[in-house]
Amino acid sequence: RKRAMVVGFMLSSVAAYQAAVSPLAWVMPVEILPGDMRMRGNATVAMFTTVFSVLLLQFHPLLSQHGVLAILGVYTGTTGLGLVLNHALLPETLARSLEDIERDWRQRRLSILPLT
Repeated sequence: RKRAMVVGFMLSSVAAYQAAVSPLAWVMPVEILPGDMRMRGNATVAMFTTVFSVLLLQFHPLLSQHGVLAILGVYTGTTGLGLVLNHALLPETLARSLEDIERDWRQRRLSILPLT
């Protein structure tokens, strides 16, 4: 039973990471940010990805005292949160031109952050 839970958490963690975090660092800024913001957007996303990866690694020894399920549960939870935020805050770009997406950013339809 415990082994099945560990395998389930491992698979859930990998699936959530691949769906939520992995594509964000490279695809999201290029797809949805206006041309003059792409470089800054890529750097910002890479910074946040790195900071949160380091934070998770720093908590790993503390979590390991509570067992493998605690580690995988936290990792799955954080990447699951990333998945939810990804779907809630980022626009769908399928079948849209970069010009359409940039126009929506400029008209502040897509941005929750101020454009500078």
